Amino acid sequence: MFARVILDHATNKAIDRMFTYKIPKDLLEKCKIGTRVKVPFGFGNRNKTGYLIEISPKIEDVSYTIKNIIDIMDKEPIIDMEQIDLLKFLVEYYGASYASSINAILPPVSAKAIEDAKQQETYIVRTASSDQICEYLDSNESKKSKSKQLSILATIITHGEAPLSEIVRSIGKCDSSINTLIGKGFIKKIKKEVEQTKSKILYNKFMTLNTEQKLAYDKIMASDDLCILLEGVTGSGKTEVFLHAIRDVVDSGKGVIVLVPEIALTKQTQDRFIERFGNIVALTHSRLNAGERKQIYLKAKEGRVQIVIGPRSAVFMPVKNLELIIIDEEHDASYKSELPPKYNAIEVAIWRMSRNNGKVILASATPSIETYYKAKTNQIEYATLTQRAGGASMPNIEIVDMRDELAAGNNNVISSRLHGQIEATLKADKQVMLLLNRRGHSTFISCRKCGFVMKCHHCDMPFTYHQRQNQLICHYCMYQEEVPAICPNCQNKHIRFFGNGTQKVEEYLNRHFENFGIARMDFDTTSKKGSLNEILTAFKERKTNVLVGTQMISKGHDFSNVTLVGIIAADSSLYMEDFRANERTYQLLTQTLGRAGRGKNKGNVIIQTYSPDNPVLYQVKLSKHKEFYEQELDIRQVLGYPPFAHLFVVLMTADDEQLLIEKINMLYRYYEYYNKKKKFKIIGPVQASIPRIANRYRYKITIIGEDRELILLYGRYCIDKFSDKESTDFIKISWDVDPKSMI
Repeated sequence: MFARVILDHATNKAIDRMFTYKIPKDLLEKCKIGTRVKVPFGFGNRNKTGYLIEISPKIEDVSYTIKNIIDIMDKEPIIDMEQIDLLKFLVEYYGASYASSINAILPPVSAKAIEDAKQQETYIVRTASSDQICEYLDSNESKKSKSKQLSILATIITHGEAPLSEIVRSIGKCDSSINTLIGKGFIKKIKKEVEQTKSKILYNKFMTLNTEQKLAYDKIMASDDLCILLEGVTGSGKTEVFLHAIRDVVDSGKGVIVLVPEIALTKQTQDRFIERFGNIVALTHSRLNAGERKQIYLKAKEGRVQIVIGPRSAVFMPVKNLELIIIDEEHDASYKSELPPKYNAIEVAIWRMSRNNGKVILASATPSIETYYKAKTNQIEYATLTQRAGGASMPNIEIVDMRDELAAGNNNVISSRLHGQIEATLKADKQVMLLLNRRGHSTFISCRKCGFVMKCHHCDMPFTYHQRQNQLICHYCMYQEEVPAICPNCQNKHIRFFGNGTQKVEEYLNRHFENFGIARMDFDTTSKKGSLNEILTAFKERKTNVLVGTQMISKGHDFSNVTLVGIIAADSSLYMEDFRANERTYQLLTQTLGRAGRGKNKGNVIIQTYSPDNPVLYQVKLSKHKEFYEQELDIRQVLGYPPFAHLFVVLMTADDEQLLIEKINMLYRYYEYYNKKKKFKIIGPVQASIPRIANRYRYKITIIGEDRELILLYGRYCIDKFSDKESTDFIKISWDVDPKSMI
């Protein structure tokens, strides 16, 4: 018998493929598809780890000596047949490597087999006598402030102990109450090894769907389509609709994956799910350590959890009996990986559900142009929600022309109109969210005499000034430099900070509204584990009342007390060198303004701009939703861009710009030569939008074609021909199919 094996961590194209090995007789019974094996490789017969993908009595012609497998590493397969088929799909559909595809599908694995650790759970147990606890209950019976303490003690005195997760599920967040009772000597926390019993669904926690939600829910559940778009205005209750759909799936013993675009949303989503589904919900994301991620993987594979929530990579979770994948904020570019295997989580979800006879729900207030087009042309099912749930109304939207502010002598980052509205909102005991999609304090530092701009020496991009560190930081290679006292070019002292970042907005707010509590949410403040949840919890609990941040704050957050949203620089994404610039701006602004007025009080939105007449801003202000999408589709069709075609983008980089120009022009000639039937439109070669990063110059070629399979074949074929015949020393070539970023 022979085995087809993929080497783990294959480092180059020549060895990133299946190799054939002979299975020794003494290993025949142990050899199973999906296990890891030890194999000899290369002239030195070095021991390598591989994944056994196929077993066959036949052997194909190979150009190497077939060697014996040395040993089997796992008692049972660590990847199943669906995962092997998924591996092959990633390799074939995205042209990905086997090594990167295996790494995407599996959790971090060590040389040891993936083995489950015994389950431990935190329990609350009593440490005081019944009389002491009863006396405390009687003396505090009427005190509302101690209601959570009393509920905890009532549970403990009845049962003697209770899982912390069940207490939290029953009465909500209660850390301070538990700590108080521990301090009084009534209870303590212990860890217990447990055989986990699955929580029952709490049906009473589900809200009654309104008429529009019920129609959407019925349409989704009755549909025979593989994929459904649930488009609903912000605050329309899309989450409640798919919670009901999840309930039905879980009720039937099947599994669900819920994808969210930001780690910021995973905890918020998890809390809503745990309230209803208890311990059959698991949360996974990149900030968990390797052990935590492996445990969630095992729980999903063994059916101990039925609902897995996470960002893009959660689409690979081996949830048992998977029947439904929900992709929230489906328009978000983060669902497309820019690192190998460069997959699109939406496409992977559709592949998995087509194989499992399940459904994919795409949910968004601002669907991608591609998804909208599929729904419009009946390629997928389409359900809509046009009204906010719970009687809430859409916010008032006002556009402030920042040119008028400058003419009036206001050079601040906040307009006088927005300042006044912030003040009035906070005095009315309401909350404010402010969007500025640039982190740092100032976006560049320049000399007012000679015009010299401080740029990163490795990227030729302007430094961003970070006030807290008092450093100039390049956001592309992370190089840092001291802030100069004089201009390096003309030695003049008139070197100043220009442009605005989230730190500058925070500085302004602290100067004027510090007593109300100011918080900032961007990459710099959320990079530490747990910091993101701390910021959101503080805002939810009213410890802070103004939250300023980058696009992190625009997605999915539901704070009923927020009645004012300010968008500081609406123009920042409008004029990017990307055919999706209008779409991205429309989505970002619409999503952000949707954070206002989600409770009983009507919301207000102020958009600051230097381009008040821009059609996109007009369509956002007047809620011209369909008009925007139809107009954008017309433009895309004329230009031949997605959804009417596919893209293959080649990026070439090198330390030597002249060598790079020579080589990319040479590659262009290969594309021209093999485009004999003129099936493809070739744009370039051109300098990339960011010309240099980390001392490497960047040029690109963009190929446009209608047939995805053909454009992938053509794009890779020409690169292979070029690499075989030309010297590729000192250059690096990367490529992507249908990338979401054109930078």
